[in-house]
Amino acid sequence: MLLDEDAIIMIDLEESLRGIGLSNIRIATTLLRASQISAATMPRLAILDYKIHGGTSLKVAEEMAAGGAQIIFLTGYGDALLLPPILDGAKVISKPFVIGDLIAALRELFPLNK
Repeated sequence: MLLDEDAIIMIDLEESLRGIGLSNIRIATTLLRASQISAATMPRLAILDYKIHGGTSLKVAEEMAAGGAQIIFLTGYGDALLLPPILDGAKVISKPFVIGDLIAALRELFPLNK
């Protein structure tokens, strides 16, 4: 699942993820929609903008992590982002970022068998 309020970022991310072979990508632009997607489908992966419409995606991330999803945050807060213990395994990518950073994080979370 992708969560970001910026449509241009969402389009670029979705295209890039499909380009590396990911499919069945769910998209949310609000925290409510992200919670609905999480409850209905429990994705294996969530790429979340940390700050959304004046709030944060922490609650959605916690719900998804509790269900076994891997979490990647995209944020302008970088290393200053403080996460609760349930999100210890989450990856944090600082904005602005290049797609290579995201691909590297994905490979760490989902190693390819060789």
